[in-house]
Amino acid sequence: MGQDDPTGGNPQDRINQLEQQAAKDKDALDKLLLAYQGQETEISDLKVQIEALNREIRDGIVDVESKETLLSNLRREKDDMEVQLAKANTRQRNYYPGRLQDSAQSLPWQRRSTRRTRLQ
Repeated sequence: MGQDDPTGGNPQDRINQLEQQAAKDKDALDKLLLAYQGQETEISDLKVQIEALNREIRDGIVDVESKETLLSNLRREKDDMEVQLAKANTRQRNYYPGRLQDSAQSLPWQRRSTRRTRLQ
């Protein structure tokens, strides 16, 4: 039993024991490294999925905005058509009553002139 060895054993035994402990530690570190690399791969895959989902969201937003614009344009066009219809109905009401009266008054005269033409 030497003074260099605090455990009181053979220095070769201590070396073997430290080598075994180093091998166990190396195995544990290798397992941790593999787990870390697996997690890195999973994180990378998730980032790709997130990017794809973000693109889909942006495309959806653009689609919604374009449909809102189309809807707004169609509503504006409908409103314009309603205004044009109202104007046309107003013009028709103002135009036809007088025309119908004129036609009703000229109808007997036209019948008389047609009869005269036939008689001659």
